[in-house]
Amino acid sequence: MTDSILVRVLLGAFDYMHPSEQHTQVVVQIPGARASYLLPGGLFDGLKGRAWPEVVDVAHEHYVQSWAVGDRVSETARAAVHEWLREDANRDEMYAAWEQDQARRYPVARKLLKENEQLRARVAELEALAGSATEFRVWEPGYGLCVRRAPGADGSGFAILEARSSDKGRRAWTATGWQYSAVLAGEELFCWPDAQTAVAEARRIMPGTEVREAGEGS
Repeated sequence: MTDSILVRVLLGAFDYMHPSEQHTQVVVQIPGARASYLLPGGLFDGLKGRAWPEVVDVAHEHYVQSWAVGDRVSETARAAVHEWLREDANRDEMYAAWEQDQARRYPVARKLLKENEQLRARVAELEALAGSATEFRVWEPGYGLCVRRAPGADGSGFAILEARSSDKGRRAWTATGWQYSAVLAGEELFCWPDAQTAVAEARRIMPGTEVREAGEGS
């Protein structure tokens, strides 16, 4: 589908009424429509390197603000492009087409995009790992907290526990403050809905901390 999406930013004498003047022409192709925008020549340098959705946004905004009028066919085509780009999925598809075009045209961009894809894959891998982790540790010198997933198949809810225990047991940080875990029901102990919320809460009550997954070296 991205092969049918194309944007080109050109500089030249495109206005037949003023052949000596340089103008910026933006040509947009999407599935089922093709439109062009004639803009001031001074916009060329600012548009030629920008992502395609942003280029089309600038072109559309210029026509709206300048009350530019064209023939009915051209106006219909530009309206179709604008409506199509309002959909987030279509906007993402145009951005992906721009990335592919950059990769084909510029070797440096191709290398950077490949590295970006590898980073995205690594981030997704780390997010999946964090989503399956059963315990996180939040440390500062001489003190630590454990963020622990509830046991069971669903593993819903997280608890915040002091790493150290006393003769009365281990304290847990709950929505109502510190309490000893031994006297808490399961829903009271594992009261934090997800790991992100629980870790953020642990950081809040113990500033200047370092977060580690269980099993990492001390």
